[in-house]
Amino acid sequence: EAFPNARILRMDRDATQVKHGHQKILDQFNKHEVDILLGTQMIAKGLDNPLVGASIILNVDVALMKTDYRSVEDAFALMLQTAGRSGRGDGEAQVIIQTDLQKHMVYPALLNHDFKRFYVQEMKYRKIAQNPPYTYLINLSLYGKDEQKLYVNALHLTQALQDEQIKVLGPSDLGKRIHVYYQRILIKGKDLNFMRKHLMDVLNREVKYHKWDCQIDVNPLKGLE
Repeated sequence: EAFPNARILRMDRDATQVKHGHQKILDQFNKHEVDILLGTQMIAKGLDNPLVGASIILNVDVALMKTDYRSVEDAFALMLQTAGRSGRGDGEAQVIIQTDLQKHMVYPALLNHDFKRFYVQEMKYRKIAQNPPYTYLINLSLYGKDEQKLYVNALHLTQALQDEQIKVLGPSDLGKRIHVYYQRILIKGKDLNFMRKHLMDVLNREVKYHKWDCQIDVNPLKGLE
């Protein structure tokens, strides 16, 4: 609506489902057959076009405020990558970020491309919260089609896992996807061997009394949102 005369092309998972869809979209953009490329995170990397004069990041607060402890790190990397798409030629370029969190600690480091500053600040917060690399994590995803039964089992397992050597967080309701409900339990501690053994001991003991479907992810890299 703001640019009624602009030729706009969308690039996301749906638009790239067809064979060579990803490359076809990039070819159109690189040949300047379109003026604005609108897309998801997939346009933040690998786009090398000297004609790009502006990179615009919309609603970055969603990325910054995820519950995953890596959310700020991921958002910082995403903004740097997206900003790097413009100004690759000889002309002037702009980077525009839409945010309601102007005082967030990420922005001074971002504006100055100061990786060390970001690292020092981020590690300070991770230490306070006792998140990796200061602790280990084990993520348990429980799932089932009976929402109430799943919650009861997740609550029971959370209580059974309690131990003074670890911190047990949850259960957290992860909602419903394709007729299946999900609950998450997160175990945090400093002795990974103990955490593994304790978890398996509890599961082997409790499975005699309660049944659940469960996925276990040790030191998960994704899936904590």
